[in-house]
Amino acid sequence: DFAPLSLAQADWSAVRFDGSTVSVKHLGEVIETTGPYGLIWYTKQSFADFVLRVDWRVARADDNSGIYIRVPPPTVQDPLHAADSQGHEIQIDERGFDSTSNTEGNPLKRTGALYDVMAPAFIASRPIGWWNTFLIRAKGKKISVWLNGRRIIDEFESPRQQAGSLALQAHHITSRVQFRNLMVAQL
Repeated sequence: DFAPLSLAQADWSAVRFDGSTVSVKHLGEVIETTGPYGLIWYTKQSFADFVLRVDWRVARADDNSGIYIRVPPPTVQDPLHAADSQGHEIQIDERGFDSTSNTEGNPLKRTGALYDVMAPAFIASRPIGWWNTFLIRAKGKKISVWLNGRRIIDEFESPRQQAGSLALQAHHITSRVQFRNLMVAQL
């Protein structure tokens, strides 16, 4: 059975690239991420085997975010690097922007990808401004992702940690990505 994640400010903690912490922006039942770069951790509990359901939307083509799973808590040394190297980001970036080459269309950086690890089987996101739904299943080493009811990652076998926190990414100062209906079912 799915249970909602708490939206209480006390259950979320944001750490920015410069190490500063900031409050999480709540718009009623919606959480909005905005820059500068950082992560917003759900600190109430951690998860091992679970299914996460979350609605998200972007307002502009260059909005960028992600949902991190099984990451170390924000209290570890260099928490942003630890999240990238020990957990996984399910990407939200309609352009698939690659900052290294300054180009668009990189499938490993496109919406639905396990960022820099596995590209989605196909693009299933709705038009900009519309709500989308991720269903993310993590059981043992296997991670599967559905976007708007279509499976786009099928049982990727991850060598990374198999339990940890959930987090939402704030990517850059002009990027605003909204999240609602954050629901989790423990497996």
